[in-house]
Amino acid sequence: MTIKTSQALSGFIADKPVQTPEGDHIRADVTVGQSRVGRTSDGDVVALKPDLCHMIVRRSAVAALSRLRVGDQFVAAGRMGVEDVLNADTGQVEERPVFTADRVGPDAASLSFDLMLHRLHPRSGILEPVGPTRPVGPTQPVGFTSAHGGKPDAPTL
Repeated sequence: MTIKTSQALSGFIADKPVQTPEGDHIRADVTVGQSRVGRTSDGDVVALKPDLCHMIVRRSAVAALSRLRVGDQFVAAGRMGVEDVLNADTGQVEERPVFTADRVGPDAASLSFDLMLHRLHPRSGILEPVGPTRPVGPTQPVGFTSAHGGKPDAPTL
């Protein structure tokens, strides 16, 4: 049995994506970055200049990328490669590393959002809120709350 695998890239959107037509599809070019930290000689942790990389997004991943904004954390699946680019200063063609993403989405490990549950009213067919909204983020996984002693919430239909 063959298992299909791909490489992954996680980081943040560093610049606004530029969309260009490519045949019958759309291609988005975006600069992405990865945060770096280092230690000083006395042991303090300091933020270093982030590493930047060029990412190409094609087909259905372009729609997913359009939901992300500059600064948003993301996870992408695809492959690393090189691309020939004309250097405007020297006029020479140079190779640069590029990540070609087949799939892009928000990084769930760094998200914070409010979870609001709804129930479909049996007679009217209207969605009604169920209970108060509650913050969900990296420190509180979806479906778990301390009010239930760390046990999953009962599903609400």
